[in-house]
Amino acid sequence: MLKRLKQYLLKGDEVVEDDIMAFALDLDNDGKEETVFVASSLKRVADHYSDDGKAVPYFVYAGVLANDAQLPALFYNDRGDYTGATDAIGDVTIKGVVPIAPGTGEIALLIKAGTDFSRTQTLIRYRFGVAQRIDTIEFICN
Repeated sequence: MLKRLKQYLLKGDEVVEDDIMAFALDLDNDGKEETVFVASSLKRVADHYSDDGKAVPYFVYAGVLANDAQLPALFYNDRGDYTGATDAIGDVTIKGVVPIAPGTGEIALLIKAGTDFSRTQTLIRYRFGVAQRIDTIEFICN
């Protein structure tokens, strides 16, 4: 999978296996498992960043890669230059898997994505090779 992601998505990015979290499941109930992935260099870049003022490139991608697809269906992407700790850089957390259409066997991913300024909770439905976003309301009680 790392080879396929590097070939089609992470061209020119410095990526190591520890940058990728992935698991497989059948999201659309077609009998074939899709690979759900989050590829992010943020932790590694932040751990090795020094305050010498030199920007370090980072990337964050999240998506679904079907075994027979050449390109992944992305549901989040961000890239840029890391210049020190900031709330303006987003990341992706996969919170769980939920049934999406009763009786069909289809499931969706519940994710949190974005920056600390605009973090959203979203359902991601994978259907016919496309990742569909369904925004949800997250209630936080202080």
